[in-house]
Amino acid sequence: MPSDTKTEHPLCIGWKPRLHASKDGHDGPINTIGLSPDGNLVATGSSDETIKIWSSTTGSCLRTLHDDGAVHAVSFSTDGQLLVSGSLDLKTWEVESGRCLRVLNGHDGSVRAIATTAARPGRLISYSFDRTIKFWALKGSCCLGTLDTKSFACSVAFSADGSRLALGFDDGSIRVWDLHTERVCTTLRGHQDSAKVVTFSPSNRSLASYSFDRTIRVWNVSLGVCFRIFRDQDMICSLAFSPDSRLLALGRDFEGLVEVWDQATGRRKQILDGHDGPVTSVAFTADGERVVTGSFDSTIQVWHLVENGHRAAERCHNRACSLVCICPA
Repeated sequence: MPSDTKTEHPLCIGWKPRLHASKDGHDGPINTIGLSPDGNLVATGSSDETIKIWSSTTGSCLRTLHDDGAVHAVSFSTDGQLLVSGSLDLKTWEVESGRCLRVLNGHDGSVRAIATTAARPGRLISYSFDRTIKFWALKGSCCLGTLDTKSFACSVAFSADGSRLALGFDDGSIRVWDLHTERVCTTLRGHQDSAKVVTFSPSNRSLASYSFDRTIRVWNVSLGVCFRIFRDQDMICSLAFSPDSRLLALGRDFEGLVEVWDQATGRRKQILDGHDGPVTSVAFTADGERVVTGSFDSTIQVWHLVENGHRAAERCHNRACSLVCICPA
């Protein structure tokens, strides 16, 4: 259990660093975080089989939703009125009351990723360990269609507009599905080991991936080419682009750090130090001014970014060369 004596980081706003110690905190690792469209709410899904909805400004827990399994995906509807969770099944919840509205049955494995987007109003997309993608009516209970990907993926991410799905595999390849045509539109090859983390940029043009070969690659999805490689010495658990795609946040396994890099120049902007376990989830707010992080230590934190690259703690000062940017010709 994390120590209660650790000093609160000056960049951490809203929440106390040891939120899990309060009566409102999670009792298990946080697997996923989701931000409401207006940025005022944060939803967290945990292995303790609960979803919590928090105020991003006050840090207070507004309500707790009880699921029936470890929660691996959460997503707000585009109007912010509904929350969708993925665990052993799909559920839709009313944000205001916390009431479970529907259980969407159809997957034969736990749900690992979900997407609700303005490009598909009233629609929900889900991906499961049963290797299928399903399309749903968000306010109904019927499945509108199923797409069999035929292969088990070790990482998954939807694009922001819900038009693409990236699946990372143990052989290091990443297949990107066009969900309009229901076909693989490109296969990205370059990693020498399992592609463990994938994430799209907000523009959907780029995709970042992390592999057990200790590299982060940034890809042009349309061209299917890697245009930037970062070689790293430590394990990465999560990745997220800033809204303008300029910054890339890395949630680390090592010491629970989050690092924010300018992915165009390869220069580190900040180290965010406050977690005592692997950082399993990272997300930027829509204005790009804050980063929300969730960890295996059962805590969530909100960080305000500064341009001076403020260093979080003395134990970080030797990490300046931990990431090397290589721009392929």
